[in-house]
Amino acid sequence: MENKIASSTTVTTRLLMHLSNTRVGLGVLLILCGLSLAGHAYRGYLQPILNPDSEGYIQFQWDLSDKGFNGLRTPGYPLFLQTIMATFGLDAIPTAHAIAYFGAVIAFHFALLGIGYRPLSALAVSVPLALGVNLSYLGTHVLTDSLALSVSIMAMAAFTWTLRKPTNTWSWLTLAFLTFVTYQVRPAYLFLLVLWPLMGVWVAFFFEPRFGFAKRCFHRLLAYSAVSVIPFFSYTILRGLVTGYFGLVAFGGYNIIGIAIQFLDPPTIAQLPEEVKPLATAIVNRIAELNLKVDISSYNTMEPNYPAYVYQVSVPEARKIYGDNIRKTNAAFNKLSLAVFKIHPKLYLRWIVGNLFHGIGDQVLLTFRNIGTILVFAIIGMVIFCSLLNPLGFQGALTQLDLRSSDSQPTDSITQSDYNPQSSLIGHSAFSEFQYLFWLSTWYSAGKTGLVVLVEPSVGRYMAPASVLWPCVIALAAMHFANSLLASRSSSSLRA
Repeated sequence: MENKIASSTTVTTRLLMHLSNTRVGLGVLLILCGLSLAGHAYRGYLQPILNPDSEGYIQFQWDLSDKGFNGLRTPGYPLFLQTIMATFGLDAIPTAHAIAYFGAVIAFHFALLGIGYRPLSALAVSVPLALGVNLSYLGTHVLTDSLALSVSIMAMAAFTWTLRKPTNTWSWLTLAFLTFVTYQVRPAYLFLLVLWPLMGVWVAFFFEPRFGFAKRCFHRLLAYSAVSVIPFFSYTILRGLVTGYFGLVAFGGYNIIGIAIQFLDPPTIAQLPEEVKPLATAIVNRIAELNLKVDISSYNTMEPNYPAYVYQVSVPEARKIYGDNIRKTNAAFNKLSLAVFKIHPKLYLRWIVGNLFHGIGDQVLLTFRNIGTILVFAIIGMVIFCSLLNPLGFQGALTQLDLRSSDSQPTDSITQSDYNPQSSLIGHSAFSEFQYLFWLSTWYSAGKTGLVVLVEPSVGRYMAPASVLWPCVIALAAMHFANSLLASRSSSSLRA
């Protein structure tokens, strides 16, 4: 029995030592991505599913019509779709989603290594990311969600790389380009325009010397704001000059109207501006004709009817007034919604709070359903179990895990005056590894969730991207805990 225990511990020790090698870790990640792709193909997740919104992307017109640049869609995803369909056909879309996603995971893996993550730590982050719910939950649908998530992860990798090489022009241009592409694929990622300046200052506060802090924060804020805002305003201004409509896309009103019309009643209509009263009256009459239940007592009673309020009520009634003019319809929806919220701010706040809690709950469920999270916990549990039986057998693995490269910070402190952030932002510090990923996940999730809860229900389709990094945070924390426990037990055994 003791021989079996020693043998299993030796195997696990050697496994940890091998995984602590950068090339081995990358190889494992590539194999895992390949197996995941094969598994999705076997389970039928690489067969495209068409949704009602898919037609708008497939039939996108490259002109100034309401089915083109004046319409409801940004051109990013239609360009991707038409390129893949022209080359490989519609059936290849889910596979293209998968390849884009795995490419994003590998890019993020390299970015973490670039700022000083230990190979095993980077692998602990990348495994849950590669095995996340994206492909099975989002990737099969011919919609923007999967591709936008992939490009946003690539943008996070580019942001991380600007911290590694702040004087490299290409890293900044890459960040600007990927950020632009992300919200061109899906406008709901406009929060990235705020995320990069925020994270830039946040990193300067937590990870860099206090000397010259104010000047460095100002430069960071200016640089990240420039790469975020300049492409956005360049595009919207150009679009305004060409189409006569300033903005990214004429769609915001179509989202928010499904919330606002639930608060409409005759007294409210009487207080509305004259220009939106006809639309509000027509909507209320249509709700009565369809006998739709309007119950605003809680978020749970408001959310279920949201799609019907938008597509069965608001859009048909607006079409009777504004015809097929999408820009006028979107503007009218915006004006009506803002006017209603101004009259009923408490009801709108009730929606936001309920929507927020619902979204957070969905994120928690999606995080712990992640196969990668379960796998990492299983591996770490096995390591801890073996260490309890034979802690001395892990001494070599712990030594290998804690090895530091010659150009990294020799201690866990990264605030000392001689620390050079261009050499290694993290400095192979377990605490700093966790801290960077935690704050990136926090602000990314907050931005994605916050933008959703204001204008539409926080359903799983939108919360899956918001929760994408939380399994990685949990896995990294679990790995650090296991490492600390093993080190403690090994030290105790040696002293004994």
